[in-house]
Amino acid sequence: NWQTRLYPFVLAETSDYLPEQISMTYWFVQTKHGQVLKPQCLKFPYSNTQHQQIYQDLTDLLHQLTGYLQRYEADNVPFPQIASSTNCQTCAFAQRCQREVNRDHLMPIATLEEIPEVAL
Repeated sequence: NWQTRLYPFVLAETSDYLPEQISMTYWFVQTKHGQVLKPQCLKFPYSNTQHQQIYQDLTDLLHQLTGYLQRYEADNVPFPQIASSTNCQTCAFAQRCQREVNRDHLMPIATLEEIPEVAL
């Protein structure tokens, strides 16, 4: 997960903390019948080896994106896309990918001006 990788990386790059002093902890709190159960957590330690690998991964991605941008600007070659899937229908980026589902058949939502005021 990039969140688990990127947050410790940014902290190590922008602070005096050494990678070995950093960890990422996810807390999970559940309730059962209105009572809070004992919180559980997952802790991901961080290391200099991970830091160097993430640095290399980010550098590689930046070079790849730079290449895509240069080809787009020079020859109008579109950025690559993953294969279309059923997930595209609910993806927040579907419109940017030109994969938005035709929603003409859905009932339009009224504007604020069209909604009658209700006296309380």
